[in-house]
Amino acid sequence: MTADNIEWGWLNPLRGNKSPAAGKLWGDRTKNEPAGFLVKFNKGFSSPPHIHNITYRGVVIQGLLHNDDEQAKKQWLPVGSYLAGTSR
Repeated sequence: MTADNIEWGWLNPLRGNKSPAAGKLWGDRTKNEPAGFLVKFNKGFSSPPHIHNITYRGVVIQGLLHNDDEQAKKQWLPVGSYLAGTSR
């Protein structure tokens, strides 16, 4: 798949352009099934408190990602870093 073939939409359509963009690679991320997608965060994006209803794994492929939640130390994740979470 090339970058030109990626279908882009909003990760959270209810937030519109305040949401990160999500690029579909395979599967349907809106259903309870395996799926792969890219996420583009706008510079300075900050996520409001939320939970995930799925188990996920992510890899930073460009830029830096900052993870700051009440249970974790502040940290900048450079290219090649990964993060994972489980549903609650």
